[in-house]
Amino acid sequence: QFIEKVEARGSMLEIFRRGDQPAASIQLPEKPSFFQDAMLATLLFVFVFFSEDLACIAGGILAASGAVTLPAAIIGCFLGIFVSDLGLYLIGRILGGRALRLSFVAKASEGSSFTRLRSGYERSGFKVVFLTRFIPGSRVIAYITAGVMKLPFPRFCLWLAVAAAVWTPILVSVAYLAGQPLMQWWERSGVAVLPLITLGLVCLYVVLHLL
Repeated sequence: QFIEKVEARGSMLEIFRRGDQPAASIQLPEKPSFFQDAMLATLLFVFVFFSEDLACIAGGILAASGAVTLPAAIIGCFLGIFVSDLGLYLIGRILGGRALRLSFVAKASEGSSFTRLRSGYERSGFKVVFLTRFIPGSRVIAYITAGVMKLPFPRFCLWLAVAAAVWTPILVSVAYLAGQPLMQWWERSGVAVLPLITLGLVCLYVVLHLL
């Protein structure tokens, strides 16, 4: 009986010793479910229509936190970017020259932007669709101009998809890589580092906006 008591106490001590370990070292975070991926990807898709850059940053940060997988975040942002850009083309195609008189279009087409883009489409064709995806401030007038000129819809969609497929993973992945140390910092220090994390996200937004 004495030996059994010693063994029982030894087992209890071992259990207590394992229980002192941090929970994070014993349990791994669960992988997001398909439903969770689909839901957050849909939210990112909608968010793109308000701010493309912020949607991509949010997608990368959510992926870094483990709330959504990185592929799902990229797909949600990609579809939002593709559909929103396609909407600009359709505005130009449906309204024709009247689209250039819309306030937000007129602001984007100050100077001779429309003339330059039109001649650019005539010289380089659909390469302009791809290149303007990477030039800040040129996307709105470029895609509306393509619609006004009634460029072939299937080819426009193809070039648009290729440009978005290159651009979106870059933005979301940069936010994901920047978000990983921020999330680890948050987990270690809590609310105390919130102002610094916010500042970091603002800096990330500025950098991506200038890309």
